[in-house]
Amino acid sequence: MTSSALFMMEVSDASLAEIAGCTSRRIRQLAESGKLKRVGRNKFILGDAVRVLLEEAAENNEGSEIQKEKLRKLRAEATMAELELAKQIEEVALVSEFERAWGNRYGMIRVRVLNVVQRVIPAIIGETKEDRIRATLTKELRDALTSAANEEMQEEDLIEEELETDE
Repeated sequence: MTSSALFMMEVSDASLAEIAGCTSRRIRQLAESGKLKRVGRNKFILGDAVRVLLEEAAENNEGSEIQKEKLRKLRAEATMAELELAKQIEEVALVSEFERAWGNRYGMIRVRVLNVVQRVIPAIIGETKEDRIRATLTKELRDALTSAANEEMQEEDLIEEELETDE
């Protein structure tokens, strides 16, 4: 069937209502108000009717608002179901746990980096070559950060072990 044949196809009010997602009664109301043109008893030209229904939907925001609210509710329910599933398979954590863990990590990194000064001073006292000072500082900072990263890994392993023993 060509698009022009589809455009000129006659459809019943029930078929048009099904296509538009409304009731047959709504289609008849639009016909009675003169917005939809009948070509027979409860028969309409599909192309003309679709244009009118689109214009009606654009003018009448009440229907679209209800649809938007239904869709919003459906999305919220889906999100809640996904969250419940994530909790059950332990893919989520409380924000407070997350904040505590990252606070500990940042604190540990801070301490390691600030301790670099005390470790570096004896190595660079009297040193006049900039590249040796830079190399010493870079090495100590890398060591401090690597140490903090390794300690974080050990902390995570300990937490996992504690969880396993609690079960």
